[in-house]
Amino acid sequence: MSATERAAQSLIARAQVMILPIEGGGYDLFVARSFAGYLWDWLLDAGAEYGIRVEAG
Repeated sequence: MSATERAAQSLIARAQVMILPIEGGGYDLFVARSFAGYLWDWLLDAGAEYGIRVEAG
C-alpha cells in the first residue's frame, strides 16, 4: 500500500490537516501555511502535558 493510500484528512485544533504515516512510527502533517504557526504552537503545548516532543524535519 502506498503512502497516499494510508493518508488521512482531519481537523486538529480547528486546522484542516493531512496526516501521512512515515517509516519508524512517525507522521508527517500537512497544513495550510496560514495555520502552520498556530498548529505548531498547539502541538507543543498539548504534547508537553504528556511528555511528548515534536520534531521538525
